[in-house]
Amino acid sequence: MKKTYIIASTCILILGGVYFVQMYNKDNEYDDIYIEENSIVEETKTEIDTIKVHIAGEVLNEGIYEIEAGSRIDDVIKIAGNIKENADLTNINLAYELSDGEKIYIPSIFDEESEYNLSSDNKKSSSKININKANVEELQKINGIGESLANRIVNYRKENGKFSTIEELKNVSGIGDKKYESIKEYVVIKWNLPKKLDIYNIA
Repeated sequence: MKKTYIIASTCILILGGVYFVQMYNKDNEYDDIYIEENSIVEETKTEIDTIKVHIAGEVLNEGIYEIEAGSRIDDVIKIAGNIKENADLTNINLAYELSDGEKIYIPSIFDEESEYNLSSDNKKSSSKININKANVEELQKINGIGESLANRIVNYRKENGKFSTIEELKNVSGIGDKKYESIKEYVVIKWNLPKKLDIYNIA
């Protein structure tokens, strides 16, 4: 009888141990799955939530910065160490929401306003970029236009001739209604006339 009791007790202990080990492994398996899933979500989130932009001109530290998606021009200026003393923010929309690959150019108050000695009424428009003349580098001074888009604008002009209206920019690949609205204030169209006079087509 005593021997049977010992055998029964031993069997119970063994079964209990096996059950405990199985439950422990099962719990660890769920923990591993949870950690792995969280890691995948976190990695995906990091990839989606950052963009790269280029800021140049009158900021303390020009360069390319990786920032959070949805950041504004004002945010990038702060990351770049803020503006220099001679920066001109008159025509900069600090609340403009940036997208990946864009270039921001902060002009100086000493930048040349006019090609010719224009009247005061025309000075404001003369400080804009002439899309019928500007090269790739000059076009990148427009907030929202990076190197790729600047190249497409120049190529469109070569293939189709000079722009007749500013709104014709919408025909360039990559410039939709939203992009057009964000850049139209920074561009101008000029036709050269005799005696170095210009006609302006301003949005």
